[in-house]
Amino acid sequence: MNIHTPLPVDTTHPADMLGILKARIAEYEALADIERDKLVALGDGDHDGLLFHAKVSIAERKTVKWQAICKHFDVPDEMIKDNTTSKVVITVTCNSR
Repeated sequence: MNIHTPLPVDTTHPADMLGILKARIAEYEALADIERDKLVALGDGDHDGLLFHAKVSIAERKTVKWQAICKHFDVPDEMIKDNTTSKVVITVTCNSR
């Protein structure tokens, strides 16, 4: 399927509609990735087009390995459990047949 392909008339089932929309989104995201890479190649800073302004920022992200720290200091599993939160996450997958 291509971005400009019209939707088939008989695809009223939500699974079909979701699959079609996700396929179109994937195509647009692939095109957006190409343009993003072009912006990154222009380098750090502000970049103005005719319609939009983009800013490229390059930074280093640091991540603390908290599990390794807990293991190193022998933090009890119960303490980790008591300080861990959770929430319900709903995942819907849709793939072509």
